Amino acid sequence: MEPAGSIVRLGFNRWYERQLIESHAHLVTGFLCLIVILASLEDFSLRAPGFNLLVMRALIIGAGLVCYFSCMRFFTMLASPSTSPANRPARNAAPMLRSP
Repeated sequence: MEPAGSIVRLGFNRWYERQLIESHAHLVTGFLCLIVILASLEDFSLRAPGFNLLVMRALIIGAGLVCYFSCMRFFTMLASPSTSPANRPARNAAPMLRSP
């Protein structure tokens, strides 16, 4: 749903709180994946048997992709002008947000 429809339906405060929770969930996910990558790199060895090497590589690549996309989503939401408190609509501006 577009931001204007959500704001009208939920009210700005609830909508903004949900945006903050969602963006910080992306940040925490990225940070946890970074920890998984670092722990996997510490245990990584090219002398490991074939299956263990394959699993470690897959874990590092998968966690790296999840970390990258979740951090990009967090920074996109952080930079979004619709989530900025400076763009807070006036209390009587809600009817103007509805699309025609």
